[in-house]
Amino acid sequence: MKLLTFLMFIGFFCSANLYGQGNNLKAKLLYEEAEVAYSENNFEQAFEKAKKAEELLGNWTPKTGYMKIIALDELCNYTTLEDRYTKMQRKEVDRYMKYVNANEKSVDIDKVKRVIKIEDYILFLVKEDEMTENVEGKKSWEKMQYADALKWFKKGADKGSAFSMYCLGRFYEEGIDVEKNVETAMQWYQKAALKGDPNAIKSLAVLLFHQNSGNKEAGRWMKILTEKGDKSMYSSYGLNLYYQNNLKEAIIWLKKGLQFEDELSIYSMEALGSIYLGLNNTEYKDINESIKWFETSANKGFEVSMFYLGYIYQIELQDYKQSIKWYKMAGDKGNATALYILGSYYQFGFGTTIDYSQAMDFYLKSASLGNINAMTAISVMYKDGYGVKKDKKIANEWKKKAEVASETN
Repeated sequence: MKLLTFLMFIGFFCSANLYGQGNNLKAKLLYEEAEVAYSENNFEQAFEKAKKAEELLGNWTPKTGYMKIIALDELCNYTTLEDRYTKMQRKEVDRYMKYVNANEKSVDIDKVKRVIKIEDYILFLVKEDEMTENVEGKKSWEKMQYADALKWFKKGADKGSAFSMYCLGRFYEEGIDVEKNVETAMQWYQKAALKGDPNAIKSLAVLLFHQNSGNKEAGRWMKILTEKGDKSMYSSYGLNLYYQNNLKEAIIWLKKGLQFEDELSIYSMEALGSIYLGLNNTEYKDINESIKWFETSANKGFEVSMFYLGYIYQIELQDYKQSIKWYKMAGDKGNATALYILGSYYQFGFGTTIDYSQAMDFYLKSASLGNINAMTAISVMYKDGYGVKKDKKIANEWKKKAEVASETN
């Protein structure tokens, strides 16, 4: 009987041990899948796989913990503690730092530095979120008691609160209970930005960018936000680099921004199309790649990309039928230059039969949108009698309109 009991115990022990080994192997495979997902920018998947690996192991490990942290770092924007990823990150960072404090001699210092940087972002938000002036200011704001909110935020700003400074910037930018003043707004945003407030950094960067596309100062603030993991700035930063003609870096950030499909995605696609078209450079010229990006944005209704596709098929590929197709789509969207070019196609028979009536129709539509070349073309058609009766008076009238428009512009 004792022997039977002993053998049963040994059998149970061996099966439990094998089960444990099996879980360890599954956990290892899941962690490797998490690494692959992270390398492919599938950050949510990387987090979930690292989390499942921990569940199989039955305990937290610094390896899986760090993977979860860096995955969440890409998902957080660190602008509010209410963000669900930020809430998750607070717990993960707290657990990791407790491990670091208990194992100072055996930790990977580079990993610790990154986690400490993330911890700083979170501690900044916590400190600002708990400050009395900010709490009361937000309460007044939510009740639409703007005069009271303004008083609280002024008190908070006097005490050095970056959030209060940011809120004052919003008051002045939008003219809420104060006279609208963008310059004053920018001054408050800058003060808050220098203290690290992410919302202030974003507002300052956007205003600077709108003042001057390719603004280096805007780019500097945008870069800070991307380093904080603010994915909403990826496309903006890429566009700013594009306007600075830093095409190598622009391509990286424009493509990185596209994965989030933000409101600037369509402009990012157009910018990528322009880079690969190679109008201002030859290093990155790739017509097929250019067509791909222009078509993607054109199919989303972006008129500028439709125009560029018309241009590519006209100049680069000499396919006038395709060129006409895209120019017509751009013209239907109100692109005056596309309408003028279509007029010239029908006047001279590029990709179609000569049709002066059609040419005049396109020229008139283009001229009504202010296109000077179209006005001149109409003048010539009346002067030489292309599809219309010669009329020097009308020809001179259109010539004069073109001259006035040219002086105005």
